Amino acid sequence: LFVGSDTLNVLDLSQNSKLDDVFVEEMLTALSEGETTIETLSIGECDIDAADDNDETVERISATSVEMIARYVSRSKSLSSVTLRLLNLDDIGIGELANVLKRQDCSVRRLDLGGNFGNNGIKILAEALKTNQSIKTITLGCHKNLNDVGAQELLRVSDPFAYTTHANKKTEWDCVKKSNHSLQSVYILDRPSVTVSNELITKLRSISSLQPHQTLQTKAWHHIEKHIEDISHMEIDNKYVPEVMSFVQKRGELNGLFETIRSSNSLKIFENPSPERARLSDQMDRIQKENAILKRLLKAERERSQSLRNENYSVRKTVEMKFGKKCPSWNSCKQLWLEVVDLIKEPIW
Repeated sequence: LFVGSDTLNVLDLSQNSKLDDVFVEEMLTALSEGETTIETLSIGECDIDAADDNDETVERISATSVEMIARYVSRSKSLSSVTLRLLNLDDIGIGELANVLKRQDCSVRRLDLGGNFGNNGIKILAEALKTNQSIKTITLGCHKNLNDVGAQELLRVSDPFAYTTHANKKTEWDCVKKSNHSLQSVYILDRPSVTVSNELITKLRSISSLQPHQTLQTKAWHHIEKHIEDISHMEIDNKYVPEVMSFVQKRGELNGLFETIRSSNSLKIFENPSPERARLSDQMDRIQKENAILKRLLKAERERSQSLRNENYSVRKTVEMKFGKKCPSWNSCKQLWLEVVDLIKEPIW
């Protein structure tokens, strides 16, 4: 059936009393070899919530088979909804599923898990969710101890400022970047082993309705606003600084923009000019070089003019010494003119 079908989208094996290791192995082999593109996979044992894991009379899917299911999920690129309620779904199985969530091409939007895991398994899951941007809803039915410690790990996945005192602002920024921005709700089912406070359960159920909604932009602004006097620890590439300036201007007040501009990192924008600024800078360099040449030519011309004035003054003095201030005769003027011409012909440099 699985091998020949290319239209099977939903496989629901929940509350199935016939599930065992042989069935799981044959099913996974058929799914892997066939052309099916399963979008919804649901596998659940009967009465898992009331089951006694020490009852040997009840046949269960072994931990090895649970890991096989998790590995199949990790290989599938079409799954968007996964439900696994298996008594032997332990921390190792959670770890296999965590590998799915870490993948960049993960398409799973809804995850429903029930099994033999608690705080440790939740921490593994939370770490994987930090790099996941597809998951929207998670439902958890834990059969091991789950308290506020594990629940806080889940909340910090979306809200890096919740229940956390960061060592420094760089650590805080790293947590912002690694946080999940798609998760909307986490439902923790009521189990005897679950002692999570009602406050945390409510917050986890309504992540998407928190005020303000925990988008990447909201978290980034919260962080920048806290450290607006110096955001150098964010190590923003110079080419992105104008976008940061625009972001701050839209989110905050004018004083915040001035504080950011004065930040040591922001000033580096002026060390990395735009192509237009670089073009104008080259043009200004050429103009300055041309101005320097013109200044040298002007200085030389001024010196030449001064030399001519000095020569004229010498000629006038010569005339006055020879003839005094009386007007000379025509022959005298002619002779004086010839002397002036001879004088002009002499080089002045």
